[in-house]
Amino acid sequence: MSKKQQLAVFIAGKIKASRRTQREIARDAGIPHSNFLSMICSGTAKVPLGRVPALADALGVHRGEFLRQCLEAYEPDLLAVIDLVLPDNPMTADEVALLRGYRILRQNGVVGADGVEIRGRRKSRKSGRWSTIGRGT
Repeated sequence: MSKKQQLAVFIAGKIKASRRTQREIARDAGIPHSNFLSMICSGTAKVPLGRVPALADALGVHRGEFLRQCLEAYEPDLLAVIDLVLPDNPMTADEVALLRGYRILRQNGVVGADGVEIRGRRKSRKSGRWSTIGRGT
């Protein structure tokens, strides 16, 4: 089965598992006609890359992982370049939240250019030693 077929089967399965209609999912994804979503599910139409975030949300899947599936199916050469330039993408939702938190701390001067000190927790829930996370660690 090709990557395009796998993606079509994946989307169709997520729609079926959601117990929502294609019309509802198409509406939530900003796809004006539910028959276009049917064409995506049959593999005769591509997911518009601009609709990936909204469609991922409507299907209840991780945006980054869904984008990766779409790129694997439709633009494998582009995905290869992205992987070469940005090897850690897509990040998980927890990693994105952590990065956003770091950026906020950095903007507010809590974290300097040399890193940040953090206190870990042991299984006993007692505070551990202070550790420094700096560049390259």
